[in-house]
Amino acid sequence: MSSLSSLTGLPRSTPAEGACRPGADDFATFALAASAAFVPLTVRPRDPDAFCGRIRSARLDEVRVADVGAEPLVVQRTEELIARPAAESIKVSLQREGTALLVQDGREALLRPGDLAVYETSRPYTIAHDGRFRTVVAMLPSALVPLAPEQLARLTAVRFSGDDALARIVSGFLGQLADGLDRLNGPAAPRLAFTLTDLLTTLLTDALHERGHDGNRRRALLARVTATIEERLGDPDLTPAVIARANHISVRQLYALFHESGGTVGSWVRARRLDHCRRDLVDPLCADLTVSAIARRWGFTDASHFSQLFRERYGHTPRQARRLPG
Repeated sequence: MSSLSSLTGLPRSTPAEGACRPGADDFATFALAASAAFVPLTVRPRDPDAFCGRIRSARLDEVRVADVGAEPLVVQRTEELIARPAAESIKVSLQREGTALLVQDGREALLRPGDLAVYETSRPYTIAHDGRFRTVVAMLPSALVPLAPEQLARLTAVRFSGDDALARIVSGFLGQLADGLDRLNGPAAPRLAFTLTDLLTTLLTDALHERGHDGNRRRALLARVTATIEERLGDPDLTPAVIARANHISVRQLYALFHESGGTVGSWVRARRLDHCRRDLVDPLCADLTVSAIARRWGFTDASHFSQLFRERYGHTPRQARRLPG
């Protein structure tokens, strides 16, 4: 079996302390728990007889967060497992102890404590740990992140350094969720899920534009444009012309700004509106608002069109969203 050291040529890392805590599982139990917490996976330990590990997880609306600690192992999502029907999801991993090598889409990311990386369940990936480790993994439907598939594919198996200011914000929030898994049930869960999704989208969008030409200037412009959109999402008359005028650029420049990352301004506005609608639909504090009122609050004037867009994005109707378990 391949280990992290054999894959990278690096010396084996020092085992992380506390990865196997009281209540840890044997390998068979751990392997079943890993697939149950995420998607079907192949898990291969270095030493099955001496293995111990533990997975703690919680569901926050449509986001699942897991705190994983274990002995050395290799996790794989294979073509055969992908062939089984399952919703496409994004996973973001925070390395807390030990090291990990993530491989997907022809790229490798060596993760040390504090580092983040993202990967997708719709394509094969491998994660190898060469020593005891602890990691936090969040998995969310791809539809919740308003980026085109080709945009996400550019960021899989890319290391987000723990020294980066924006990555630290995301990793700090994710780490706090993991530390409080036992207390995450209840009305706060949808709001926490929305916050994590929003932070992850911000991190990925920033990375996309940083990788382009003239990244700093375009990042600053995109930040202003998306802030304008957020401020005016509830305005049904929010058009590309209005957005461009508010940012002192031409409509053509606005289209080019989004086109460079593989998306459109219209799809971004629509996705953000739908995300806000879904958050309100599952929020107990908005239970007295009708579906139509929530749709209007976020700029949708046609109820049937809103329902159609919502179903296309999330796979269920707005009314069904209100009945989904938290």
